[in-house]
Amino acid sequence: LTVSAHRIGAPAAVITYKTLYVKVDDVNDNAPQVPHLYTVNVYDGIVNRTVVQIIATDADEGINAELTYLPLGIGVEDFRVSSTGLVTTSRALNASTMNYYLIVVYISDRGTPPIANYTVINIH
Repeated sequence: LTVSAHRIGAPAAVITYKTLYVKVDDVNDNAPQVPHLYTVNVYDGIVNRTVVQIIATDADEGINAELTYLPLGIGVEDFRVSSTGLVTTSRALNASTMNYYLIVVYISDRGTPPIANYTVINIH
């Protein structure tokens, strides 16, 4: 943006120009976008096995687009969700004691106020 200032009068007219830089910050107005359901089959007995990669995006910019993942549900302690949305087993699963998990992953951006969404993972 260029601004000009004019002084008219004696001794002579003076025109001064100044360039101003304006930074427009992103407003946190978009919720994370994610498929609402994943259904996966996982073999038991292996720790750190990849279960699913959650694909979540946010159309905002900067911190407003940074996502956090919070798993919720019965048996959630058997799984980890990384900061990139990768879900892995945190211990060896045992199908004879528990053969089905239903995990809800709460996905929130880091904007102010934060906006959230969720996905459901059916694990067999």
